[in-house]
Amino acid sequence: MNVSDTTTDVTQLPPTKKIKLAPTSSHAATSSSTSSSATGATNTSGSSVSIMPSFEDSSVYFSGVPPRFLQCEAGRDPPPCIIGIDEAGRGCVLGAMLYGAAFWLESEDATMSAKGYDDSKGLTPEVREKLFNAIKNDEKDNMGYTTVSIPATAISCKMMRQHPYSLNKISWDCCVRMVRRIISEGVNVVRVYVDTVGDPEIYERWLTRQFQGGVAFVVRKKADSLYKVVSAASICAKQTRDHELESHAPTKEDDIWLKEGQSLIGASVGSGYPSDPKTKKFLVDVHDPIFGFSAWVRHSWAPCKTINKAVGVEYDFGEDEEDGVEIGQATLGSFFQKKGAAPADKRNAFYTTRGIKRATMEDF
Repeated sequence: MNVSDTTTDVTQLPPTKKIKLAPTSSHAATSSSTSSSATGATNTSGSSVSIMPSFEDSSVYFSGVPPRFLQCEAGRDPPPCIIGIDEAGRGCVLGAMLYGAAFWLESEDATMSAKGYDDSKGLTPEVREKLFNAIKNDEKDNMGYTTVSIPATAISCKMMRQHPYSLNKISWDCCVRMVRRIISEGVNVVRVYVDTVGDPEIYERWLTRQFQGGVAFVVRKKADSLYKVVSAASICAKQTRDHELESHAPTKEDDIWLKEGQSLIGASVGSGYPSDPKTKKFLVDVHDPIFGFSAWVRHSWAPCKTINKAVGVEYDFGEDEEDGVEIGQATLGSFFQKKGAAPADKRNAFYTTRGIKRATMEDF
């Protein structure tokens, strides 16, 4: 698909309904960590709407909204804005996964697109850093942005539970919450461009349903190359992640993984991608045969599982046994089961899905 084809698709999108979320009282930049709860995560903006990702220990930064984005005559909507969304560090085995959203006025799209924003993967680190600094300083009156940093611990926990919470689902949910955050600040969002995760058509329909058709979504492959607002989001996500990786200061928990003479983990891990020789060496060097890897590593990634299997200590946690039945003894119910079929567990699904076994006196 070329750019002209994509532009035609956008102009043919049906008119959208307006939706409103209560704006917050303050539009100052916020930087905080969210904490999960039964209903979602903490809303740092003060809005009554739950707008933060419900991911454990996620770090959220919001630049604030340029005042002119909110100015309008009485009884009229603020000027329409567009958002671009992209992610960075999805395939990395180390560190956080970053999501970025950039937004500016729809009427200034051509002007802002001429600033030199492009797919962050195609830019040198020096150019990316220059553009990122410009976004934070020179362009703060012309655009806004937000980033969400989801740590490796949250990714590992979600992907390794009995019913995995996939990376795609994490991405989809994070996208929705970033859009809601921007809308809740009073920004009149009319269209959102998203770099696809999974099937673009399914993703686009799903996102549209989340906003009851009140926001037009354009989900495309390589959106960070097709739409400059997505390119800007890509730069924000990429540079934020790189800064986190480079400046990761060892905590007390990290100290046990540091080699002699190391004081900064990020200086010796390479890019963090499994294909990087430095990253491979780092994983092998810091692996502990009992405890595996530090919290900075995504334990659910294939390279980690391979290393654990190759040099980790295997431990047998034992098999669940039916109450009151010796191993190898047939039960009455077994005579009514098909030959070779696994015995049914009659307990409530709350216990069976969590692998919780019945306790016996022998357990104490």
